[in-house]
Amino acid sequence: MTSNIFSRVTGLLFALTSFVLPGSAQEMEQPRERGGETGQFRERSGVDIVSFEPHMFTDETGQVRVDILYRIRYDFFVFTRDAASTTPWYRAYGDVLIELTDSTETGVSRKVHSIGMKAANNENQQLRGEYYQGAASFIVHPGRFTTFYRVEDKESKREFVSKKEILRVLPFPNKSVVQSTVSFVEPVENPGLARSFTALNFNNATIFSKNTGAFITVSNTEVTPTVRYSLTQILPEGKERVVVQKDTTVAATLFPNSILALDPTSSNTVEYFLDTTKATASIYFPLATARLKQGRYIAQIHISAPETSTVSHEFSIRWNDMPLSLFDLDFAISAMRYIATDDEFEELQSGNRTKRIKTFEAFWEKRAPSSATAYNQVMAEYYRRVDYAFINFRTLKEDNGVLTDRGRIYILNGKPSNIERVFAPGGPPTEIWKYASPKKRYIFEDPSRQGNYKLISTDTK
Repeated sequence: MTSNIFSRVTGLLFALTSFVLPGSAQEMEQPRERGGETGQFRERSGVDIVSFEPHMFTDETGQVRVDILYRIRYDFFVFTRDAASTTPWYRAYGDVLIELTDSTETGVSRKVHSIGMKAANNENQQLRGEYYQGAASFIVHPGRFTTFYRVEDKESKREFVSKKEILRVLPFPNKSVVQSTVSFVEPVENPGLARSFTALNFNNATIFSKNTGAFITVSNTEVTPTVRYSLTQILPEGKERVVVQKDTTVAATLFPNSILALDPTSSNTVEYFLDTTKATASIYFPLATARLKQGRYIAQIHISAPETSTVSHEFSIRWNDMPLSLFDLDFAISAMRYIATDDEFEELQSGNRTKRIKTFEAFWEKRAPSSATAYNQVMAEYYRRVDYAFINFRTLKEDNGVLTDRGRIYILNGKPSNIERVFAPGGPPTEIWKYASPKKRYIFEDPSRQGNYKLISTDTK
């Protein structure tokens, strides 16, 4: 059924393992492992409702500080009207539990955060675009731990219960240049003047069409280390890897006697500040990711100070507000029937998945203006219109609004400047769509009176 298309999150430009949000606690499965020394882990989808992301920093005592960042989409919670407020606010409340156990299943440490949110309305579509973010810190000795996460909505009692994940906390030897895992932050133009840094906190992903800021703790030094990196893309099937950026040297900013620390006063974002009382140093450097496509990548980061250490860090690039139509390749191609020639449409539908993706990308690259990023504004606008048409112009006879006359006109021309509705006695319901530029008018009629509007005329009045 066409109506199931939007729920089939198979991935258009990348294939990631889906993260399933249960309505109640799910059964625990076999542990999955996250590697403390590489940051590699099983990737989840770009539409996570709940995600957790660990980072590790050395401690001068030989212990390791583990920061576990979390992000929860608002529509996990039930928002109710705040009766005490004079303005129409809606509020939701919940608990977040993070627990670490050792290899004998003995609890090592646990943190419980009571959280509260407010929103201007409780419409699901609006809530999907907002997140609650937070973080908890644990001081542990190097070793093998199991993490357990639970999120509960106070209103509905709905729960998210994580699968078991193995967290390997490895020591950072004193003689090693690198003293932490890699942390992604919002890029800043003048990092030396910044007072705080915003963690990306997208389950170890960077933001599509934007460059990325990165932090690493290093052995304390007064000399700014040399940083160079290479980026390798892991192709969708996971069997091939392609180097997309070879040895790239970047300017790093050194912060002596410092380490990133969580700012406890931040709200709705995870903020780091520089704790300048530590016997380590921090370096900030940019990663040129703005031109990269969505997908999975490995960064090989070489830091020389003057000895060289190499960090291998796996991450993904996500288009977080990508139109839903792009999550299904077959549907995305079918929606191009209005702009592709017969030959182009036939080619888009032929061949295996890899070939069709390449043909799809080539089609849109020809129609996009030159850009400094991978974001294709023409394609994005087209598929936002497709999303709107799919839902808003479906009828009793056609559950895919893209295939209706009104859907076609909306996709090709966008939102009308004006819509006039006429309900004349004895006549069929009529809609008149007017566009100011170009100056056109489309007239639709619904002779069956069941919402099946047909285009009956077009003029330039």
